[in-house]
Amino acid sequence: MATNEYLNSNGYNGRYLELHWWRTGTWNGETCGSNIHWELHGRGTASASWYNTRRIKVVINGQTLYNMQNDNTPVKLYNGTLVASGDISIQHDNNGSKYFTASIEAGIYTYAVNCSGSTGWWLDAIPRNLDSIGISERGHGYNYIQVNWSCSPARDWTQYSLNGGAWTDAGDTVASDGKSGWFNIGGLTENTRYTVKVRLRRQDSQLWSESNTLTITTSSGHTTITKFEVNKVTGRSDQLKITWAAGNACDYGWYSTDNGKTWIGGLSYPDQIISGLSSGTSYNIKIRVRRQDSQMTTDSGTVTQTTYTQTKFTKNNVNHVSGYSGLSQLQVEWATNITIQKLELSLNDGSSWTDKGNPNSASGTFTITSLSMNTYYNIKLRATSKDGSVVVTTGTIKQNTYNKVTGNLYKNGIKLNVTTGIQLTTTDKLEFKDISNPAGCTYKIFFETPDNTRRITQSETIITAAQIQSMFQYLPNSNSQAFNVGIATMNGNTEAQYVDFYGNLVITNSNPTFNNFTYEDTDETCKILTGGNQGIIKGYSDVKINISAANKAIGKDYATITKYRAVIGEKQKEISYSGSSNVSGQIDNVESNVFTVYAIDSRGNSTAKQISPSAFYNYSNIKITKAEIARTNGVGEETELYFEGEYWNQSFGNIMNGIVKCYYQYKITSSNEWITGTTDLTLTFNGNKFIFRGLIKGDDGAKGFSVTNNFNIKIFVKDRLSQFTFDLILGSGTPQIAIAQEGVAVNGMYRADLGKGLQIYGKLFLNGKEITI
Repeated sequence: MATNEYLNSNGYNGRYLELHWWRTGTWNGETCGSNIHWELHGRGTASASWYNTRRIKVVINGQTLYNMQNDNTPVKLYNGTLVASGDISIQHDNNGSKYFTASIEAGIYTYAVNCSGSTGWWLDAIPRNLDSIGISERGHGYNYIQVNWSCSPARDWTQYSLNGGAWTDAGDTVASDGKSGWFNIGGLTENTRYTVKVRLRRQDSQLWSESNTLTITTSSGHTTITKFEVNKVTGRSDQLKITWAAGNACDYGWYSTDNGKTWIGGLSYPDQIISGLSSGTSYNIKIRVRRQDSQMTTDSGTVTQTTYTQTKFTKNNVNHVSGYSGLSQLQVEWATNITIQKLELSLNDGSSWTDKGNPNSASGTFTITSLSMNTYYNIKLRATSKDGSVVVTTGTIKQNTYNKVTGNLYKNGIKLNVTTGIQLTTTDKLEFKDISNPAGCTYKIFFETPDNTRRITQSETIITAAQIQSMFQYLPNSNSQAFNVGIATMNGNTEAQYVDFYGNLVITNSNPTFNNFTYEDTDETCKILTGGNQGIIKGYSDVKINISAANKAIGKDYATITKYRAVIGEKQKEISYSGSSNVSGQIDNVESNVFTVYAIDSRGNSTAKQISPSAFYNYSNIKITKAEIARTNGVGEETELYFEGEYWNQSFGNIMNGIVKCYYQYKITSSNEWITGTTDLTLTFNGNKFIFRGLIKGDDGAKGFSVTNNFNIKIFVKDRLSQFTFDLILGSGTPQIAIAQEGVAVNGMYRADLGKGLQIYGKLFLNGKEITI
């Protein structure tokens, strides 16, 4: 076996050709071939260093790989000259062996071929059967088996032989590398032993390799029933429950209650409830199941089971309880056909249950407590039989607890349709009618004020007007007060439940009794003018209000008098109350002829008494409405005063009013000293108006007021009750230029006593410069 060889031709004068080949890499098992590299060299020692060589040809494995036939381009063939080289892939035979030949020829130093050589070699053989093959069981069923195979290297075909029979294509599932897979053999007989061999065709060589023999046994087509139980159903005497399981998936089943004589389809998994059975009866139960894949059926053995005995209620009564207990209790009477070991109660139609214990009896009574008053309950009983398994439930009994004592409230014989906002006055009466007392409880009628103080507790259903009126003693300081009246249901001697009505006690027609008061004017001047104390002069009389003990105000409906309030015009005076002494209060300088006195009680209610004086003098104060003062022609000393005004020119009853004083005063503006003028101010009257106009004397005597000064002037006028002052200002009387027959004066009056000429007062400036003399 060769992988690297040489072929030499015959020579010319010592020079010849050498063909050298060798396999590159290893053989290729998939292609079943070898890759060969070859080179053609000149070799040998000769008399000349090179020879022209023509007609060179290389043939390997029947293929001409080099053929140089051009005589005009000979190769200079030295020892070692590389004439040609190349690669060739040689395909092996199917069995992996290969013999190939090679030949070389050339014309060395000639035009004709004179040197040649040929030979052949066996290449290393390429393995063509599988290196390894293995099989194993993948799985099996009642009518099939599954086989795993593996090999190396890859295969491209799979066949199997069953029980030594012919080879059959497997139709297998193959991994992507072609070195493993599995296949299924179907249509087999259940519970049967089979032998299997596999042969695989090597992908590259197409040679078959066989495995060893594998033995697989199919499964049974029938399933096994691995669990089969028949039990009683808790609480039911007409049912049994089958619980079952099988070794294989089943798609349908049946059950029988008569040991397989008749079958009922539709067996459910894993439990089947058999209904419609007779109480206390034994049944022979079997099941039949169908295996899903094989559709073969399997029957169970027989289990005998007896249903529970049915429990029945023969009595179930829910009764009221009399007296106050009936507001929260009901009594139950019951009986069953057999002894029970457990009794349960539901108040909500079976939504929840309360255990009433083990009666160990077939009858009994018990009381349901702690119920809500006047409430309906949907009551059921549930009993468990002596053996603890059968449960029976009664139908629903709807029963209510008693209500507390109730009734309607009537006011003055008229039914009230409200429970709040009731108004009661001192003349109203109340009565409870239409009393409902289904439990036969004792009860009381009560009346309370809002401080939760019980005022009335009685058995009588009528609260009289006198009783209501007496309630007003508890609100001496308010015109209304909340109350609560109602019915109290008694639990023995204790009030336990209430029906309440709410409202207000309201004071009406309860103003104090107040008859009279007197007055008097206490101002001494006014009394002289009016000739007594009953005539009132507006703005000046001081009125004293007198309330004698005999005329005192009296409160009603438990109210007390707290004070008096005297009101005259916009003025008022609070006067303390006394029940045994005279009281008084005074309002000065009253402006109105209406005298009102309020008697006010502790609730704030009042009664007013109003009188007017025997004579009211609507006096108004004297006043100057207009006044003017001025120097004659605006300059000089001579000064004229004018003013006009009004006064009240009527009688005060005893003395006629009149102006008793009228004068004036003056002062230099910069001075604080006032001087009373000496001119008599004689007034002219026209009704209630007066006027003065005339020259008045001043600091310059009869001449008037000096021209160099400013003056403040005051006019005073007074009647028998009031006086008025009017303020004026008199400016200075110095002229800018005074022109007289004798001459002219600047910034002053012209003085004739100085003689004729120009008179200048003050500083003198010429062209901006002061001239001094």
